[in-house]
Amino acid sequence: MPGLVAFYWDGGSPAPHPVREISLTGMYVLTEERWYVGTVVSMRLQQTDTADKDANHSIAVHARAIRWGDDGVGMAFLPPGQNPYQNGHGAQNSERDAKSMKKFINEA
Repeated sequence: MPGLVAFYWDGGSPAPHPVREISLTGMYVLTEERWYVGTVVSMRLQQTDTADKDANHSIAVHARAIRWGDDGVGMAFLPPGQNPYQNGHGAQNSERDAKSMKKFINEA
């Protein structure tokens, strides 16, 4: 997926990691990390092939590691209502967040 990268914090400075595939349900991130299956990771996805660096070209997501490959990790997006960091306050925003994700992926 040229022009799309994922940033996550691993204890050092956040660095861009290419996203090879993405859909509404998940993505495959090219990385040397090998999180345990089930690990939830907070990430920011950013489009890099645009001159305009406004907020519409990045989106924050929570994803769960579901598989490993030789070159990265398959991640499944958590539904906004199941976000482990929102203490149950995310359900009312589920529809808006789903629309935001669909728009972001279609523009990538």
